[in-house]
Amino acid sequence: MKKSRKKKRVRVSRDIKKTRKKWDFRNTIQYKIIKILVVVLIILIIIYAIIQVYGKKEDKKRFEEEGELRSIGILSTTISGCQTLDVENESYELNQDIVQGANSNCFDIIAQNITLDCKGYSITSIYNRTGVYSDQFNTTVKNCDISMGGAGYGVFFQGAYNSTIYNCILNEQARGLYLMEVNSTIIKDVIANNNTFGFSVLHRSDNNFFWNITTNNNTNGFYIYNSSDNIIRGLEAYYNAWAGVYLRINASYNVLEKVMTNYNAVHGIRMHINSSDNIVLDSDFGDDNVRMSHISVNNSFINCSYVSETVDLNCGLLRKWYYQAYVNGTNGSDLGGVKIMAYNVSGCYMFNLTTDSGGHTEMVEIIDYENVDGNKIYYSNYLINASFENESSAHEYNVTERGGDFMDFFTIFINDTNVSVNHAPEFDRGDCDDLVWDMNVDYELNLDDCFEDADDDDLEYRFVNRSSNLDIQRSSDVLTLVPRTDWIGTGFFYIYANDSIEETRGRVDFLIEDVSSDDDDDDLPGDDDDDVTDDDDVIGDDDDNVFRIINPRPSASLITIFTGDNKTFSIDNYDYDSIKWFFDGKLVSIDLNSFEVSDLSIGNYTVKVEVIKGSETIGRAWNLIVEETEEGRVRVFELGTVIFWAIIAILVIIIMLVVWLLLIEKTQKKERIDLGFGVTGGSGGAGGRRRGHSTSSFFNIPNEGH
Repeated sequence: MKKSRKKKRVRVSRDIKKTRKKWDFRNTIQYKIIKILVVVLIILIIIYAIIQVYGKKEDKKRFEEEGELRSIGILSTTISGCQTLDVENESYELNQDIVQGANSNCFDIIAQNITLDCKGYSITSIYNRTGVYSDQFNTTVKNCDISMGGAGYGVFFQGAYNSTIYNCILNEQARGLYLMEVNSTIIKDVIANNNTFGFSVLHRSDNNFFWNITTNNNTNGFYIYNSSDNIIRGLEAYYNAWAGVYLRINASYNVLEKVMTNYNAVHGIRMHINSSDNIVLDSDFGDDNVRMSHISVNNSFINCSYVSETVDLNCGLLRKWYYQAYVNGTNGSDLGGVKIMAYNVSGCYMFNLTTDSGGHTEMVEIIDYENVDGNKIYYSNYLINASFENESSAHEYNVTERGGDFMDFFTIFINDTNVSVNHAPEFDRGDCDDLVWDMNVDYELNLDDCFEDADDDDLEYRFVNRSSNLDIQRSSDVLTLVPRTDWIGTGFFYIYANDSIEETRGRVDFLIEDVSSDDDDDDLPGDDDDDVTDDDDVIGDDDDNVFRIINPRPSASLITIFTGDNKTFSIDNYDYDSIKWFFDGKLVSIDLNSFEVSDLSIGNYTVKVEVIKGSETIGRAWNLIVEETEEGRVRVFELGTVIFWAIIAILVIIIMLVVWLLLIEKTQKKERIDLGFGVTGGSGGAGGRRRGHSTSSFFNIPNEGH
């Protein structure tokens, strides 16, 4: 018979219970790590928030800058095949030759302000479609070599006004360049050879400017149809099967300058069916024929050479050359103020000129003959009369004999050694130009210091202010220049001196600077051009004869770039005698329509362009700020990305550590303390054991079986 076993509950002595220490998570290494990570996390969140605020401002600035940069082709999208270009204000760059494999246009431009730069790569096709088509405002196509097949078009603009095409080769197609209803567009440095029509300017394509054009071996080289007021300057047309230049049906009021033709099969130039009032000047048609047909009248050829002309019934042509007179006295001095009057062979008055202080008249046109219905009416010999005070001299002048020898200026001698010679006032640029003074300070300019007169005449002064930021006050012969409060920048104004016979103009440039500020002032204002209202790009004299800076790029006057960047400044003026570019006041480039800066260090700079035509000078200036490299700005945003992922990583680590501590706590609650001899500690249980009291340990010691 088995005896029942009885369990004996033995209470562990207080000394044994003390061998178990109470567990506290705050004493763990994990908790200490969590506290450190929380502090780091807070710091990173603050830094990340700052970067995000900065980033929003930079994004806005980038958006504005990118729009400007894309508009002038500095930022661009690279393309490698034919496609529709539909992103407004975008600049596209081709990165390889294209062979059009589909029966469609290669590039259709369907959004405004798009630039396509082929970078010298070619576009070819056998499908007789169009290489580049646009009907959008302000399209630019450049550096393209396009050949689209015998019935295709190279570049076709339809209603794409205010656009630009330059440095393109458009050979071997039906029409190299095709303009239809296109206005105010510039075409420069374009070659169109071996086409049916090299250049087609059709259907009210008016007021366009062509410069440096080559069109050889076509059926017709340069074809204008029902279009007016175009200017063609620098045109070469050789070996065309019909005409080098062909104006047809209401092609009127066009100006063709420096045209060179020869070896064209039928005509060097033909004006046909109501193509009237056109002007051709400074041109050479070689052995080619010049023809007027079907009621084309009043067309002028000025300083043009050719060997034959045909003028049909009800048509007319005026042939003119240049004339300029030079007058000196028998004492060898140049005579200013001499009156020159010209009368044609019929005694009809033709013109009246006056010599300047150097003894020269202005250069004018003088008629050689009219050809009406094929009959020439000559105006020579002219009688030229020169009069000065009580002296005069006259002689005959044969325009037909002189022809293009206009540089050998006609000279008339005045036989009076005692005549007084007037000398115009001279502007002293050294004392009265490039004025510099401080912000909020008035400047006094004595006009007597600005002009010298060799005759010691009494001078009358006047001024024309071209700065909206400068108030000019005059007291006698002293000008007080009062700048706008707190304004700094550049500008100019004109001053004039008149000796009662001749007037001299001087341009005074000035700079107002803030000597108390450093070069990093972000609130740098623009120059005067930035503040002129309505016609801020116009600088002219105070009369009505004003010409303009055309399409200055960038359009803003305050420009920001980054170290390592290049920046191109450009204008679209082509009617000029000279163009000058200045960088920080120093002349750096002449007779180019653009200027590029590169490799600039951080700081503020000025870029200025001056366009000179005759006695007029117009200008535009930009303030250029160079900031930290774009890569540096990118690193700021990259740092924000790093911090973001660091925050995520720290959060993950903190969560893992918290889970770890929870697991440790759970393990501690279940743990038994091993006392040896088969004795273990418990955390309480059933059968009289106290639950949930980890510090009270009860042990079960089993009885041995008998």
